[in-house]
Amino acid sequence: MKKLLTITALLIAVTTYSQVTVEGIDINKLNITYCTLIGFNKSLFGQKIIITIDYGQKHKFAQSQLIKDSKGKPIIFNTTIDALNFMEKNGWEYVHNYAITYGNGFIYHFLLRRRK
Repeated sequence: MKKLLTITALLIAVTTYSQVTVEGIDINKLNITYCTLIGFNKSLFGQKIIITIDYGQKHKFAQSQLIKDSKGKPIIFNTTIDALNFMEKNGWEYVHNYAITYGNGFIYHFLLRRRK
């Protein structure tokens, strides 16, 4: 029984962090080297942030660049570090970041590279 529970837990862990889906496409399967995470506050006073991802795709709206879970729901990250940890678990490494002032807040950009 313990062996079955361990195997089940490992399968859940692997499937939880086995893809980065944007616009229905798992970018881990694409032939790309770099992507940029763009983070901004979900609300003026909220702690949660929205992370979009730019991997060079054509897009019309920022909403279409959201990272989604296996059920197609947008993943809302607690912080940018939460998003960076998610990407690291999916085979991406941090390269550089910068912030742009926007109104009373900031928009954070994190350049990532696929880990070799």
